Amino acid sequence: MPTNCPTCNAGVVPTTPSIKCNGNCKKRYHLACLDVNLDAIDMPTWICHTCSPESITESSIVDLIQKQFSELKKDLKSEVNQAIREAINEQFKLTHERIKRMEEDITTLKLNVSELKNSTASENVKKDLANCQQQIIEIKAVLDEKQPQNVQSSPILEEVVHEVLERNKRSRNIIIYNVLEQASANNSKDERLENEKTIISEILNVTHNSTDPSEVIQSFQRLGRYNKARIRPLRVILRNDTDVLNIIRGTKNLQNHGGFTNIRISFDRTPRQLEMYQQLRQQLETRTASGETNLKIRYVNGTPRIVTLN
Repeated sequence: MPTNCPTCNAGVVPTTPSIKCNGNCKKRYHLACLDVNLDAIDMPTWICHTCSPESITESSIVDLIQKQFSELKKDLKSEVNQAIREAINEQFKLTHERIKRMEEDITTLKLNVSELKNSTASENVKKDLANCQQQIIEIKAVLDEKQPQNVQSSPILEEVVHEVLERNKRSRNIIIYNVLEQASANNSKDERLENEKTIISEILNVTHNSTDPSEVIQSFQRLGRYNKARIRPLRVILRNDTDVLNIIRGTKNLQNHGGFTNIRISFDRTPRQLEMYQQLRQQLETRTASGETNLKIRYVNGTPRIVTLN
């Protein structure tokens, strides 16, 4: 594409004698437009009057700097925009991965539901599962709507959802401590399980006043690996979560039963609940040491609180 001669502003074509400036502008001039002795021109090194050192003024330097700064600003803005786009895309990717893991948790919970044999317990868990699924759907909708503004809050939401799922999964469980284990060498597995089931039934008969504990118990298992140096706790899964609170309240009856004075029963707490409960115990010890009396940890609407006894 032909360029224009800066002197006459006419196009410079190959058929017209011209010369190119070797200075900053790199423009072509008609030889006829130059007011110089053509024989004295050194073609490879010729510099136009605009680019010659004599023509460089303070204003031209400022103009050049401003031009370069403008180009630099434009390039920088482009790079920043690209970095922002990449960061947003990465956050979207991480968020959807978290949602995928949440959905996998729901799938696992569905599988656990399908394994339940008791129809009443199954209906209760399905109802809880539906509530959890609805919470996941609502959280996912919020994340999709608010991204990327609330990208930083998604890990907190994920933690809350996992805690809700975990507490829901444990809501029908109790943990029984100090139930002696029979040596595996002396009894078969079936004999040990039958013996433990009998002991659990006797304990629940004391705490729950149930004439038929089998109507209350769904299943049970020892927690951890066998170690003859310590007694593993028993996790007991009940058929209904309302039985959990009734049994916990009835643990005081064990103190009046000669064979069960060392037995202790608690909720099946999540790691987060255990951490909170431990902090509450430390607060209770601190307040007691400072002189406060008649303090005790009691559950209020399912949440442990330090209360003053009347």
